[in-house]
Amino acid sequence: MKVTEDKFQDKDQTKADVNADILSNFFRCLTMLEKTLERLARQRWYDKNKYPQIYFDLLFAIAWTRTWIEEHKIYSDLQIFQDSLAMFITTIADKVSLRSMERNRFILLTCS
Repeated sequence: MKVTEDKFQDKDQTKADVNADILSNFFRCLTMLEKTLERLARQRWYDKNKYPQIYFDLLFAIAWTRTWIEEHKIYSDLQIFQDSLAMFITTIADKVSLRSMERNRFILLTCS
């Protein structure tokens, strides 16, 4: 009986590791988006008082997404959770890349 219990524990542990990797990738994408957004803003404007409102809205969306992931990470094994999060991050990435394309700078965002 001990052999079967070990198999179940290994299977659960493997699934938990996969879910942790998925969440880690989502956090990595959010960090990349935040750094890209900050770099684009610094290249365009010298003073934070001159940053457009979309900059602050996108930073707020990134911070809110991080908090939401932390609060709901128990659902990370559900496909709908992963799909919804991927679509939301893709939407943020599109907005960041549109901001960069307006200034003829093409940024490759590998999160999508």
